[in-house]
Amino acid sequence: MSENNLLTVKDLCLSFGGLSVLNGVSFEVEDGTICALIGPNGSGKTSILNCINRFYTQDKGTIIFHGHDISKATSQQVAKSGVARTFQNMALFEGMSVLENIKVGRHMAMKSGLISGGIYVGKARREEIRERQFIKEEIIEILKLESIRDTIVGILPYEYALDYAVKRTQFNKPIATFQRVQDKLVDMAMNIEAARMLVYKGTAMADNNIRGSECNLMASYAKLFSSEICMKATTEAVQILGGYGYIKEYPVERMMRDAKIMTIGGGTSEIQRMIIIKHLMKSTPL
Repeated sequence: MSENNLLTVKDLCLSFGGLSVLNGVSFEVEDGTICALIGPNGSGKTSILNCINRFYTQDKGTIIFHGHDISKATSQQVAKSGVARTFQNMALFEGMSVLENIKVGRHMAMKSGLISGGIYVGKARREEIRERQFIKEEIIEILKLESIRDTIVGILPYEYALDYAVKRTQFNKPIATFQRVQDKLVDMAMNIEAARMLVYKGTAMADNNIRGSECNLMASYAKLFSSEICMKATTEAVQILGGYGYIKEYPVERMMRDAKIMTIGGGTSEIQRMIIIKHLMKSTPL
């Protein structure tokens, strides 16, 4: 291992429910260089990154960053050491607004401690005001998010489509009164809620220290169903908006493009189905 290495990954192994995702992966990244992981969908690129930032716990292997072994560090410790991560699937907090999600992303840039932040005076207050101004001028305006800044992330396409359907009129009636539009809105609302419940169940299992194949199966159920519903809901939102849903002046077309990465990043839908069927076949052998 060279002393000039920024990152060293050695013999990294990871598996889910008997499916080997990483098998003895090793590579080095020299300080001051750019390294790219290239491979087809499902080859384990995202899983390597998840292991490095401790989002996943590898079965075995060593990860050295700046000369320090971070193989057993927490994700918070890894972030503080200087490892930053941009998630393919955005990894948003669905129950929070767009603005609140952005604020969470800026948390690492703030220096105020727990006590000063709780009292919210002096340095902590000035820092938060400065961050709010930065978010408004450098993020909200540049990305043109003003119209949806206070909208809850988990229902963005549904809420936007519902609002449009109530306001848009045809034949002197809101299109929300048309049965086919109502069917689409009902299906969107129902499936979004079902996806949320799957995610909640998986996280509850993890919070209660339920590990192993049972938790992995629930995680795959949640990832697969939520990703597919995300794509379906945004597609239906575009359909409800008609021509407006396709043009960039309205945010729905961007939501649909962003939703597609959910079925690709962090384990493709095809990979999730492979993990699920392996579990099902174990319970009912041929």
